[in-house]
Amino acid sequence: MTEYGVFYDGECIAATLYSPAEAETVRMEFVADDPVSLPSRYTVHVMCMEHRDAEQARGHCDQCAEMYGY
Repeated sequence: MTEYGVFYDGECIAATLYSPAEAETVRMEFVADDPVSLPSRYTVHVMCMEHRDAEQARGHCDQCAEMYGY
């Protein structure tokens, strides 16, 4: 099952979300709670299933980059 996370400036702030719509709803809640920050600083990404406990986004996973070179 694909999992999604909400990130703020590249740091995971919410994980274990099971649909893009659910993740977007959570992202918008964070945006609403932080009126001084730019909404674009909050992003939704698919989680790296291999390293989801480390809360890494797929394609931006530091551990995969270190292990596999990407």
